[in-house]
Amino acid sequence: MDAPAITRSRRPFLAPIWVTALLVLAALGILIGLYESASITTVVVVGGEQSSPGSIADPPLAPEGEARARQLAQMLGDGSASVPGHIEAIYISATRAITALAAPLAARLGLQPITLGDDSMEAAAARVLGEHRGGTALLIVRTKSVPVLIHALSGVTVSQPQTEPPLFVVTVPSYGHATLLRMSY
Repeated sequence: MDAPAITRSRRPFLAPIWVTALLVLAALGILIGLYESASITTVVVVGGEQSSPGSIADPPLAPEGEARARQLAQMLGDGSASVPGHIEAIYISATRAITALAAPLAARLGLQPITLGDDSMEAAAARVLGEHRGGTALLIVRTKSVPVLIHALSGVTVSQPQTEPPLFVVTVPSYGHATLLRMSY
């Protein structure tokens, strides 16, 4: 019995080439999808409790705090909605002093501050990251809450601020690790 002869009328088997091409196209599509969904959320965290000392439960903002409010509006209030990196939302703790601290910046940007109420700092961080993915938001909270909020946003542990209220810029990418910048103003 003789082996069958190879005839020229048969085409070579191309399945390995087609399967490889389809896998490369699928991988390319996944990579493009990941690239398109990648974003960086920027959260500016300000500790603010320069309230007037006294016996009332929710004191007003002290004169030093009013000066800081004007300075904060000067630093962060130059971005309109058409400028990249503008602040899209302002979240505040529900105290009179923090509301007054946010007021000049909110007026300058034409934004209505969103009161966090009794939300935990972890819930506040999740809310901001969910609602402003790829954007920029400002959180003004009690100074004692800042370390908890920073840890919830970035996983970084910071110490309790001892001197003036801090200002942190947290960048949270969709993929990878968050970064943290601490500033004084």
